[in-house]
Order: sequence, then C-alpha cells, then structure tokens
Amino acid sequence: MALSGCASGGKPTRATSPTTAASHSGSHKGKATKATTANQPSGTTSTTAAAAGGGVGASATASCIASGAASAPANQPDLTSVQFVSPAQGWVAGPGRVMVTSDGGAHWTTQLSSANRIGSVDFISGQVGWAVANSHLLGTTNGGACWRYLGEPAQPLRQVHFVSASQGWGIAGGGLTFGAGGGVAGETGAPVPPQSGGQLVQTSNGGGIWSAVGTAPANVQSVCFVTPTQGWLAASGVIYRSSDGGASWTAVDNTNPHGTSGPYFDRVSLQCAGSSSVWAVAQTLQVAAGNQPWAVLHSADGTNFGVVIQNQFAPGQTSATSAPGSYPGPFSSISPASVAVSGYTPARANNPAGVMVLSMGAVPVLAGISGIGVPTGLSFASSARGWVVGTVSPSGSGPAVIESTSNAGATWSVQAQVP
Repeated sequence: MALSGCASGGKPTRATSPTTAASHSGSHKGKATKATTANQPSGTTSTTAAAAGGGVGASATASCIASGAASAPANQPDLTSVQFVSPAQGWVAGPGRVMVTSDGGAHWTTQLSSANRIGSVDFISGQVGWAVANSHLLGTTNGGACWRYLGEPAQPLRQVHFVSASQGWGIAGGGLTFGAGGGVAGETGAPVPPQSGGQLVQTSNGGGIWSAVGTAPANVQSVCFVTPTQGWLAASGVIYRSSDGGASWTAVDNTNPHGTSGPYFDRVSLQCAGSSSVWAVAQTLQVAAGNQPWAVLHSADGTNFGVVIQNQFAPGQTSATSAPGSYPGPFSSISPASVAVSGYTPARANNPAGVMVLSMGAVPVLAGISGIGVPTGLSFASSARGWVVGTVSPSGSGPAVIESTSNAGATWSVQAQVP
C-alpha cells in the first residue's frame, strides 16, 4: 500500500488541502461497498467515538480497535510512513504500529499495536485522519486516541487522499507495493519495480462507503485532490487532471524527453501543493549500472510539467550528481514552490540516503541522512523542519529509525529507533 499525495509522507501541513471543503456532488459510476460488521476483525472494543471532525466513517458510534502486541511481518521495515500536520504534532506508522508525537518528535507514544500491516497515514488536521492497512481502512476523529475500522471496496485499498472529513479518494487493488513511501522505497528496502496500478474509488462519508470512479483511466498509480473538484491522478505513467471531481479526466503530462509519442514513465507518484501546483516523482524500469532513471517534475498551472532534478532521465544526462540518489525515495510537498525529495544508492555500502529541499529558482543543496540507508517516509512541515523514517542498512535490514532536521537537512538527529 502506498500514500501518494499522500504518500506517505506528503501533505505535512495540509494547508493546500482544505479541511472544510464542501461535499462533492459529482456523479460517479460503480457499485458502492458498505462498511459492515464483516469489516471489523476480532479484537475491537465497543465505545462511542468522539464526534470531533464529523464525517469519518459510517457512524459516530463505532468500535475502537483494541491494542495488542505489535507483530510486524518478516522482512518488512518497521516504519513505512511519517506525516506531520504541524511542527509539533505528527505520526509514524508501519507493520504492527502507529506512533504519535506532540513535541516535534522528542517523545513518541505508541497509539496502536496490532497485527495490521499499516502502510500509510493521511491526516487532514490534528484530530481527523486515516491509516491504510493491508486489508482494512482505519479512521480516527480524536487524533488517534481511538482508531476504528471503516469500509473497504471490493479490492483492498492501497492509498487514500482526503480533502475533508467526508470527501476522499483512494486506489483499490492493483500491484502497488505495500508500504511504498512516496511510491518508491519498498517493503524489504530494496528497489521496487513499478507495478500495475489499481482502480480509482471515492467516498463522501469519510470512508464508510466507497464507490468506483468509472470515468477514471485504468491502472491508477497515484491520486491527489486540492478541493472536491480539482484533482490529479497518474495512470500507466501518464498524469491526468480533473476539474469536476473525477467525472472526466484529461491527460496533461508532456514530459517525454525523447520527443516520441506515448508515455515515457512506468510509474508516477503525485502530491498536490496548491490550487494548481503539483509535484511528482517519475521513474522508469530501465535499471542499469546501479541506477534507475527518475526525475522530479513540477507544474505551477496543473497542466504543464517540467523536470526540476533528474537521474539518468534525459538523453545525454548520465550523472547522478543532480539527484539525491541513484534510486528515488519518498518526497514531501511543502508549498506550491518547494518540495523535499529523498533518494538512496544501494550500490554504495554504508552510504547515507540523501535529501534535497527544492525551491523554485534556488540552487538545490544535497544533504545526507545520517544513520538511514533506505528512506521509507518523509514529511516536512516547513522548508527547514522535517522528519524521515527508514532502515539503517542499504539492504533494508536492521532497526527502523526516526530522524529530524531543523535546517533543511544540513544536519540530522536521531529521535528514536524501532527494533
């Protein structure tokens, strides 16, 4: 499962995704799937969920998931995503756990321990958020004090992106790798080949009921919206735009560097950053000599995309010095004009992952992430303040680490290790 746009680490402040957007009234095709008691596994306790935020799930009365012993599946990184909604408040998640901080990461508390393989979180405020698990969607309206099981489409959700407590979109089914931070770093920490996408689905009641968006292209890999009507998705390596809540989609990607027809990319991960600003990490399957061609794309008008940094992406460009690694890592949109991007280089033993804070018109500066070999989640609350999670070894083994920076990645400090 992955969070684009949400990715896993994107949307650090949610300033570009209104939390009080109006309900979407567009028409979508497809059969709705209701949330029923069949979606609630054993291990729940009856309680009344807080009503703050409203709209999350089918009912204000639900069952809090009983916390148990964490059980991370074998060969999975212990943390797969991180998201901060302010410089103080944030969450990290991974197989078997959700952890929260209210002091910028100085202290972390486990909110949920279970056998759920949690791949990503998506918060629109300090109270309302969702967590995508391997076969269930979880939701909270009180900052994670109580997590509840919500609805699932016919195929499991791989990613969700909400613009309000009620309105959201998701990707169901397909072969997207679970826990891929930003759509790139994988379950084992090794480079993950782009796989088949899934079906676009939407909800208007906070995830209680999902319906298929029949007008969307097939093989959806990533989706993000800024309002209930304005959104973008990537499918089969092509970027599309909708101005009517998904009732219709228009291809807008024009970044093929070879000038040939048809898509150049195999996979694209998106994060919205404003009314018309979109950031993307695009990659191909053409892996050679320890490098994968990839690029960071940006559009200021939501239609025309250009390359910001690249690694063996354009003809004649063979050096990796313009990118933070030979393989792309998770990224985090900060504002319409800035983004934090990570990368890693498995061929270099004990080489720390790299990160760049890119601001349009400024020269990118590369900084290392001490103690992390493969980043699996990235979230920046400002151009200076950010957090990264990942595994210690370039092979993806060893404990997971949470690190933070207060100077745009010039220096990093370890906040916690998760065995």
